[in-house]
Amino acid sequence: SREVTNNLRSLAADEALMTVAMLRPVKFQYKAAPEEETVGFIAEEVPDLVATNSRTSLSTMDIVAVLTKVVQDQQKAIEELNKTIVQLQEKVENNGVRQQASAQQ
Repeated sequence: SREVTNNLRSLAADEALMTVAMLRPVKFQYKAAPEEETVGFIAEEVPDLVATNSRTSLSTMDIVAVLTKVVQDQQKAIEELNKTIVQLQEKVENNGVRQQASAQQ
């Protein structure tokens, strides 16, 4: 909530992407429950952006926020690439029509 936070600013796409690139997903068993396999990250290895101050745990909400920023940025890139593809397809089709018209003359 804005009521309990200060210094609010947007997360930069490059910072989010670098953080995701530095995450190392692993499979492991907790010592207390060796029969259960879990997936996650090693708290001591995660980037500072998603680590707790003690580095003994991490905030899943921080990771969700970082992943959300990366997905948003990737979606923007996908939309831009799709526009470029449509424009290129139109050019190719228009070029083909011109070539057919020239061949008929």
